[in-house]
Amino acid sequence: MKYVRRPEMTGDPLFASSRDGWRDGWDPRPRAHLAPVIVSGNAAVALLSEKSPLASLEFAEVLATSDLPGGVANLISGRKEELVPHLARHMDVHAIADAGRDAALSRVIGEDAAVNVKRVKRYVIADYFAGDAQGLDFIEAFTEIKTTWHPIGV
Repeated sequence: MKYVRRPEMTGDPLFASSRDGWRDGWDPRPRAHLAPVIVSGNAAVALLSEKSPLASLEFAEVLATSDLPGGVANLISGRKEELVPHLARHMDVHAIADAGRDAALSRVIGEDAAVNVKRVKRYVIADYFAGDAQGLDFIEAFTEIKTTWHPIGV
């Protein structure tokens, strides 16, 4: 029997919130916001659409059977009014991608994220297939650069 060691995720947990009511029940936002978070070396928690979560839940099955280590991509379905405040206040969540268009929910995210000084990135994208919705800017929002000084000599 061969044992394979699964790599541990060392990045920060993040989450993305999406808006309901996408055309034809297919919502690209959870997948569009998961990829930059995972590519930048972080774990992600995504809140799915309340009205039509089935396509995203199918995507969760794809992720479960893929080569991603367990716990890297976490997709949660439920009521945003109940889940967002808990995730925004959670001390192990270090950044939030808010892709929703609900101003009241965005205000709650901003207020609750201030508890442990989370990074909050808000996206208002009308067309995820447009050219300006593509690029590396999504990855940069979830990358943290730290400088470490190592004294050498006397």
